[in-house]
Amino acid sequence: MVRKYARYFKGRPRSAPSEREEDEPRLCVEGLAVLLNEPIGTKTGEILVFEEGAFAAHFASNSRTEMWLSHDSTKVICSTNSGLEFANTESGLAFRFPLDNKRYADTIKQMVASGKQAAVSVGITRTKERTEMVGRHKVILIESAELREASLVAAGACTQAFARLIDANQSPSLRDSVKSVPFKIDSGMHNAKTQRETNATRIESLMQRLDRLERRQRKRDTLDQANRMQTIKVEKLQEQARAKLA
Repeated sequence: MVRKYARYFKGRPRSAPSEREEDEPRLCVEGLAVLLNEPIGTKTGEILVFEEGAFAAHFASNSRTEMWLSHDSTKVICSTNSGLEFANTESGLAFRFPLDNKRYADTIKQMVASGKQAAVSVGITRTKERTEMVGRHKVILIESAELREASLVAAGACTQAFARLIDANQSPSLRDSVKSVPFKIDSGMHNAKTQRETNATRIESLMQRLDRLERRQRKRDTLDQANRMQTIKVEKLQEQARAKLA
């Protein structure tokens, strides 16, 4: 049947997409995966600096890189084989991927929109590096690295790395988007939020430390008071003993 009527469709232009299809938003997540030429403190206490072109060899080899949730290899959102793209920019290593994974789309949309899990962290293999002393600090300068995966997380080592939601139909290319005002505004808002949370954590830590010091001081005061009371009792007993002997 298809062959019978195929000649009627040959050469005819395909119907244009409806206005509804054109207006349908194409949600994507984009942001910064890691900053370049900026110090990053790790949980192990290392200070890392990714140099310009640190991932050039990795991308030149067309190696597969995946986007995960919370560094969980069982929760793969997408990969460079299914829409995930990266771009080296002046701001750092930028990324973008479409929200077309039905399993995680709603979850990711909620996480990023609410800011609860809108930070980004990367899993790398360092292939070439050198160490330099900057003041009293040992800094590891990463010249080349493999980018195994990037993850959406609640908080990452690179505090400026973030994710945001966009409509790709209304946005420029990834490289141009990073230069745009909306991107810079979202980046600034993320940095302000991260700084507030960092300050709140530091204040909470200081309050806990003060509380511990106060408890120790109260314990010392109680012990000192007990010692004074004991001394007074001993002195009274001594006075009574001397009075009897007199």
